[in-house]
Amino acid sequence: MRKPEQVTILEVGPRDGFQNVQVQIPTQDKIRVVNELVDAGLKRIETSSFVHPKWIPQLKDAEEVFAGVRKPAGVVFSALVPNERGLDRAIATGVKEVCYVVAASETVSKMVFNKGVDEALLLVPALGKTCSAAGVSFRVTIACAFGCAMEGPIAYDRILSIGHKLREADASLITLADSMGISGPSDVAQRVGRFLGDMGDFPVSVHFHDRLGIGMVNAFAAVSAGVRIVESSIAGLGGDPLTPGAVGNLATEELAYLLKMMGYETGVDIEKLQASAVALRARLAELERDNPPEAARTPAR
Repeated sequence: MRKPEQVTILEVGPRDGFQNVQVQIPTQDKIRVVNELVDAGLKRIETSSFVHPKWIPQLKDAEEVFAGVRKPAGVVFSALVPNERGLDRAIATGVKEVCYVVAASETVSKMVFNKGVDEALLLVPALGKTCSAAGVSFRVTIACAFGCAMEGPIAYDRILSIGHKLREADASLITLADSMGISGPSDVAQRVGRFLGDMGDFPVSVHFHDRLGIGMVNAFAAVSAGVRIVESSIAGLGGDPLTPGAVGNLATEELAYLLKMMGYETGVDIEKLQASAVALRARLAELERDNPPEAARTPAR
């Protein structure tokens, strides 16, 4: 009997999901969720971000979270880094894989990262060199790889040019992200298939937002086109605050079930993922009840 082909789920909830939660999540809750994801069989988990707390207060406890989670052999715990300072913090914490983001959209790059695309790319070689010297894997996401809600379609040649620059800078994995949830399965299949062909055997993953349910269809299209690493977030947390209707990443528990139905092996326990997602939603609801926004506490005048 032929063994099912493997598709890896790269969990981003503890970073990309949590950073969109308005109420502060206690550090111990974050650690518990990561440990549950490990227990469910996930082998790649984006655990936090080493961005300045001024920009994302939710992730100000990155060092504490990394120190507190259990780290069994074979599990990769990664972190997003916005710049060299963030990379230095990650390395000092003992993180073995980092993620850097380059937006293919000039508008988004300036709005979110306060620098143009070319300026963001200028930092890539230095980050790659530092990672290589420290023995840290350097994963890079191309945001808006399937288009931009503000700029419109992004030329494929721009995506490929960025991909070549990232490969030259010793990136270990390139993620194509539909950051605004605006693509559809036909475009995904065409663009992903073409990129995989042009990049040869270089590792490529995808990241979709579940806008009106289309994210799972796009994931199906990307995997069918040959991608074998898909990013998702437990309980579907996260999304794009810049684009109305694009909130919500692919839910890990739902993606795992989809891949199972497609005949792929993920190595995860779907029931444990579902239980973790239910518990997480309940905990967030509890925190929101106990810590309502200031506007909600202010009596109407």
